[in-house]
Amino acid sequence: MNPTEIGLIDNRNEDLWNDLNKTHSITIELSDYPNYACDSFDNNSTILIPKDEICIDSFTHELLHILIRQKELYFGSSLENLVRGNQILNQILSDNLIEHFGNCIDHIKMLPIYLELGFDKKKFTSLAY
Repeated sequence: MNPTEIGLIDNRNEDLWNDLNKTHSITIELSDYPNYACDSFDNNSTILIPKDEICIDSFTHELLHILIRQKELYFGSSLENLVRGNQILNQILSDNLIEHFGNCIDHIKMLPIYLELGFDKKKFTSLAY
């Protein structure tokens, strides 16, 4: 699926899209899943887009998740390793909470880039998860 043809690329995120595609294979799939999502393994990423919600803001959010991976910034897995290596933290922090913390740290790094690209802060997490 060509993201330009369905309105997911414009002058704000075109350079990001092109740069990511130099090192990544990015597949876009329409999904029955209600939220945007990104699944990555090695240099392959799939962005899931809700069939009824084509949104350039949410798509760009997912591209920024890929950018974080491209830069080899693995906040979530680093946090998980830290917690698993600490007997007390390991007992009180669930896997879901660790994953959520990692995602929040990603978002802290992503938001300034998102804003610099010219996107609206209010739409940063409105549909993207």
